[in-house]
Amino acid sequence: MKLCLCFDYGFDIVEMPDTDIKNLKKLRIRFDKWCYDKDNPVTFDKKDRVFNFDGKTFADWLNDSENIPAKIIDSGCAKPNEKIPCLNF
Repeated sequence: MKLCLCFDYGFDIVEMPDTDIKNLKKLRIRFDKWCYDKDNPVTFDKKDRVFNFDGKTFADWLNDSENIPAKIIDSGCAKPNEKIPCLNF
């Protein structure tokens, strides 16, 4: 399935195995907990006190932490015309 990740600055499209909306919401909750952990060196630079993540971070997390094969198929694109599920960040 395709999943649209909506950011203030644009959209990333992730391709991953099909899942239902309830499971997407659960994944989002687990990702948020991992992502917003101030001790997470992937998303938080303690030295410069900078927090940063993008669609690739989400896809990498799916691959590494959830064992769900996922990849970015479009990055920084305009909102997709097709009807696909979206997660807003």
